[in-house]
Amino acid sequence: MSVGHLVMVAAGLVGVVATLAALRSSNDATPVAVAAHEILPGDVVMADDVTFVDVDANDDVLDTLVPDGDMSGVEGSIAVHRIGKGELMSVEDLAEEAAPGGLRAMSVPVDESRAVAGELEPGDRVDVLTVVDGEAIYAVQGAEVLSVDRPATGALGGGIEEFSVTVAVDDRQALAVVAGIESGSIVLARSTGASQDGEGE
Repeated sequence: MSVGHLVMVAAGLVGVVATLAALRSSNDATPVAVAAHEILPGDVVMADDVTFVDVDANDDVLDTLVPDGDMSGVEGSIAVHRIGKGELMSVEDLAEEAAPGGLRAMSVPVDESRAVAGELEPGDRVDVLTVVDGEAIYAVQGAEVLSVDRPATGALGGGIEEFSVTVAVDDRQALAVVAGIESGSIVLARSTGASQDGEGE
C-alpha cells in the first residue's frame, strides 16, 4: 500500500473517530433519520425511504441532522446528494421540490393591471395569456399560484420593485411563458374554479 493510500486511510479513521466522539458526547439519545436504502440525487424521499435510530450527539451535530417527528420536512423533499443505506440523513442532503407534481416554479413579472389588479393569492389558479403573430393564445391554463410578490412600500420596504406571480409550470409551458415575457404581452387571468374550455398550450 502506498504512502498516499495510508494517509487517506488515516484521514478517514480520524473523521470516523471525530464523528463518534461527537455522537457520544451527550447522555441523552435522540432519534434521527437514516436512509432505509440507497437514495440517489434527484429521488423524491418518501416515508418508507426513512427509518430512525437513536444517537447521543451534542447540539451542533443534531442541528445538521433530521430529527424524528420532522417527517413533514422530509416527505416529498428531493435528495440533492447520494445517501447510502443506513447513513445519517443531513438537512443539507434534502431540498424542497420546486413545485407540486414535479413541476417547475417560474416567476412572471407583470403589471398589476394585467393580473386581476393584483388580487391574486397563493393557491389561486391562473391562465397565462400572450400574443403570438398578432393572435392571443393561452401559454398556460390553470397554473397554480405558488407565491405573489408585491412591490415594497414605505421607508422600510424590502426592496421588491415590481409585481410578480410565481406559478407552477411544466417544461413546455415555461418556454411559452418566457416568449410572452420577452414580447411584453403577458396577461394573467384568475381561473380558480373555472372550466378549461380555451385552447391549451
